[in-house]
Amino acid sequence: IYVGSDNVPTFDGEIWRPHEIPGSYAVRGLAVGRNGRLWAAAINEVGYFDRSPTGDLSQYHSLVPQLPPGTSLGDVWHVFTCGEGAVFVTSDSILTWNGRDFHIEHLPGARRLPAMKTGGRIFVGHRGSGLWSVDENGVHQILTADTVDHAGILWLEAASDGWLLLTTQGLAKFSAGKLVPFAPAAAAYIEQNIPTAACRLRNGNICVGTLGGLLVISLAGEVLQILTEKNGLPSHGVFSLFAAPDGAVWITSGLGVTRILLDGSATLFDEQEGLAGTPCHAIADDNGRLVVATDEGVFALPLAADPATKFAPVPELPLRYMDLLSTPEGLVAAGYRGAYRETKGQVIPLYSAKTDVLLAQASVTRPDSLFLTDNFELLRLSSGPDGIREQIKLAQLPDLALGLAE
Repeated sequence: IYVGSDNVPTFDGEIWRPHEIPGSYAVRGLAVGRNGRLWAAAINEVGYFDRSPTGDLSQYHSLVPQLPPGTSLGDVWHVFTCGEGAVFVTSDSILTWNGRDFHIEHLPGARRLPAMKTGGRIFVGHRGSGLWSVDENGVHQILTADTVDHAGILWLEAASDGWLLLTTQGLAKFSAGKLVPFAPAAAAYIEQNIPTAACRLRNGNICVGTLGGLLVISLAGEVLQILTEKNGLPSHGVFSLFAAPDGAVWITSGLGVTRILLDGSATLFDEQEGLAGTPCHAIADDNGRLVVATDEGVFALPLAADPATKFAPVPELPLRYMDLLSTPEGLVAAGYRGAYRETKGQVIPLYSAKTDVLLAQASVTRPDSLFLTDNFELLRLSSGPDGIREQIKLAQLPDLALGLAE
């Protein structure tokens, strides 16, 4: 895995390794080319990494010295492989590197040039002049600005009778020299929330990302789903989309990278489903019911219940709990000022803490024992039907414990 950030971290399944691009930051684009060469686009930088003999990336090779004198890069937003070289797209220029020298096409007047690769072809949109394609032979105009009503083109794919486009005004089909609106029911939402990206899902539907949420649109142009922060997205602003072969959609936003499923196999449980409070601190399967701890208490959902059944509060556990543990004697809730056991509608205090108990875990070697952490103290409790028989302090930890393995 290659990631663009202030450098280029790589992940081989076990270890993350950073790779620097000297004199630059904010890596905007990456593309893997022939022989494993990794092309990189960053602020004031264009270049590549080769493969080292060990299989890792080599030191970075900058192509800036090969640019014509006086060339100013600024933000380089995209990079695509092209033959033996690459195409870099900045805020106002297309730079084609053929392995020997650069060809530069200036498209001024835009804050940013949207670019994409589909069907093996590279396209760049420019509100002032239309849509351009880029190949080893140069830059070629495909659509004029008048044809697309001077809208920005953010995504496109070939259709049986032309092209399907995502523009700043919504989705449209271009066929027989005419631009016809597609999915008019989504046009107002897309235009008002500023579109950013789109992708075709495995089932044929179209996913459109905006700064106000995510839309799923059917092949017939119907709006099937709108996702925002209120019903599943970690952030309402979607920066980019990737449709994975397994049917999942990967989303980048200001809060990071998110993987979601849009095929109905996942259900979001929030306040509308009876699960009040955020964040969710702990979750457990307690004798046929799913229990979740939030800042507003513990909530339970019968696992064998009708799909319409909602979460309901466990009235005996109304405080903030940081961990939940199902035991044969009942549900242990660890959190505010101690640990408690709830069973058959009654609560028994197991331990009184100085602050909060952050962790509760059953002992593997001693089934009648329970590990707890009280601030920096690690304790072992031996419990019976009527409460605690023995409390032993095992260690003074150097930091707060977030996990424990025996």
